[in-house]
Amino acid sequence: MPQITLPNKPLSETEKAMDQQSGLLGLNWSERIPAKAAAALRGATSITFIGTGTSYNCGLWASWLCRLQSGGKIPSRAISAWDFLLGDYLTSVGKHELLVVISHRGNRSLTKKLLDAVAKHRHILISGEAAPTGKHPFIYTSPQEVSCAHTMSLISAMAAASEIIAALVPAKAAKSLRAEREMAAVLLQAVSDDTEELGEALGGIITRGAGLHWVGGGPFHAMALELALKAREIMHVPAHSYNAEEFLHGPLASVDEEDTLVLLQPFEGTREKPMARLLYHERLQSCRTAAEAVGVLVVAPSWAKPISTAAAKLNLAWQALLPLYWGQVLCVATAKLWNLNPDLNRRDDPRYEEARLRSEL
Repeated sequence: MPQITLPNKPLSETEKAMDQQSGLLGLNWSERIPAKAAAALRGATSITFIGTGTSYNCGLWASWLCRLQSGGKIPSRAISAWDFLLGDYLTSVGKHELLVVISHRGNRSLTKKLLDAVAKHRHILISGEAAPTGKHPFIYTSPQEVSCAHTMSLISAMAAASEIIAALVPAKAAKSLRAEREMAAVLLQAVSDDTEELGEALGGIITRGAGLHWVGGGPFHAMALELALKAREIMHVPAHSYNAEEFLHGPLASVDEEDTLVLLQPFEGTREKPMARLLYHERLQSCRTAAEAVGVLVVAPSWAKPISTAAAKLNLAWQALLPLYWGQVLCVATAKLWNLNPDLNRRDDPRYEEARLRSEL
């Protein structure tokens, strides 16, 4: 694939935030849990993560991490804020169930309604620094982002969620979780050191106006959802996300030769049970074969061998952070090539600014 030289421009706020991700992930999160949040954790035996957009994607990833790290012994799930409030979930919340509300700003109207609704239950708010928390137990994550495309707040919310999980699993599992989080931070720093080279390799992949399809399973599906959102926010292209089986059961018919399919999957060398091998690798290969048959460009993240070897030792949830970063670079590099500001979410277009004025978050 030919490399394209990107326009030489100052770093965007999105890129500056991306640069901070590995450092935020590598913080000592066990020391960042306030006493009130620690008290809410004691005695919890299951977790429900609740959020909207990027925050929901974080919760979906965290629910997978919890099941993977606890061997399925701690029930965990992710529910969108809208579904939680409208779906009578509160009527089934048990005494020992922990509700984790994720909201970077912490002050959106739906978040306020959600916090009011869960106030009498065991709960914790994961939110950005200086976000309003009221009397709710909370864990702060990162500084408030200047860019509209949130990146570092997602990674730090993932780190905070992982520390919540560490507090609930046995000591040996908690030690393993924290060690893997530290290794993920090291690997994330290693790949981010090559961001410029990576961006030049990725910047010319996407055809403007064409569809972009992200496919991954399990925690990689959570990242596919997030990267489809980032593509819409940063590049303003039609972007979609699926797990492998969903893509093959219908959406395959919607792709065409000008489109791009991005496959997100575990690193080669990962120890997997036969069913996991089937769903994470063989079914993704079926997606590739089928899409290429109709002329779709199919790409997947690739890594230097030392990165791949080290990443394969992590559980699948932590592995998913590397293709997340790869996808962020793809979106930003493409936006720069197209002379789009990745920070604005089209706030420089009067039509979209008017649309925001007519809506309320």
